[in-house]
Amino acid sequence: MELMFLLPLLLVGFLIDSNSDDDDDNPADSPQHLQGTEGDDILTGGTAGDTLEGGAGSDMLTGNGGRDLVDGGEGDDTLQGNAGDDTLLGGAGADNLRGLGGDDDLHGDDGDDTLAGDNGNDTLHGGLGEDFLFGGVGEDQLHGDGGNDVLHGLAGDDDVHGGAGDDRLLGEDGDDALFGDEGNDTLLGGLGDDALDGGLGNDFMLGGLGDDTLLGGDGDDRLMGEDGDDSLLGGAGDDILRGGNGNDYLDGGAGANLVTGGLGDDTLIGSEGDTLGGGEGEDLLLVSGAVALSTGAGSDMVEIDGDADGLATVTDYVAGQDGYAIVFDVIPPSATITLTQEANGSGGVDTLVQTGGETYLRLVGTAANDVQLADFSIVQDAPATAAAA
Repeated sequence: MELMFLLPLLLVGFLIDSNSDDDDDNPADSPQHLQGTEGDDILTGGTAGDTLEGGAGSDMLTGNGGRDLVDGGEGDDTLQGNAGDDTLLGGAGADNLRGLGGDDDLHGDDGDDTLAGDNGNDTLHGGLGEDFLFGGVGEDQLHGDGGNDVLHGLAGDDDVHGGAGDDRLLGEDGDDALFGDEGNDTLLGGLGDDALDGGLGNDFMLGGLGDDTLLGGDGDDRLMGEDGDDSLLGGAGDDILRGGNGNDYLDGGAGANLVTGGLGDDTLIGSEGDTLGGGEGEDLLLVSGAVALSTGAGSDMVEIDGDADGLATVTDYVAGQDGYAIVFDVIPPSATITLTQEANGSGGVDTLVQTGGETYLRLVGTAANDVQLADFSIVQDAPATAAAA
């Protein structure tokens, strides 16, 4: 063992020679084991696969070439892997870890850490604390773990997990998969065809550019598709879904949801307690139970589940613009559409659309003589494919 004094540094590290013979030169191309002291150390490895241990104190450790193991230990440390597939362990304290070249494995551990994978397919774990994680170039895996973390996938097709806490996840370039996990999270897909899963908590999700898939999960979530042909699934809770541009598919799921298609030819699915808005384009609205709906601009098709309980209401009926179909598993005998007008309690009248003595649809603020009977039909087990002319 040789004690090396690296002047003019105040604190010195120990170099433990891994060679069996006494080699005073300690060539850089042979593996080395460098250990710091309790102070603030600077340790630099060679071109081989080295082990660097900072110990206590705020240390600066650099692996250089080879497959290095760099352990900061206690203190606010700066760790850098450089070339090679390195493992960097921050330990306790607010640490700064950079993998640089190679497929690196970075662990911030305790403290508020900053981790950057840079080049290569890297794996980053923030650990406890409020951490910042940056994937860099390559297909990276980012895990915030505990705490309120910020995770950037950057370039490449990344897999990003927020973990516990109220996290902010950004996929950015590439086809990314973002998982909020526990907490009230913000998920931003960015470029590419991304998959966003909010998990537990009240989450906000924005797909961005590309054909994205957004799943709210549990909680009262907000899902925004933005550009592209997106799929938005609210899951449990009272959710808000907005398709944005493109031909989107929106299903509010359980809860009292607000579902809006936006631009494009969208498909909206609503059940008991939901409010649907078709927006512009030729939309398909699938309704089961007591759902409030407005079709918006364009020639839309509304399909009402005749076997479900509850009365659907339309707030923007225009004669001859949209088509409405009451769908049964088995059509009742002698089923025909009838219209009944009644006062609505607000000084106006509504029209009830009925068949077989049952009411399935209320046209709010519309008199019966303003309704075009040809807009309504009864079908069996087959979704209508075109809006009424």
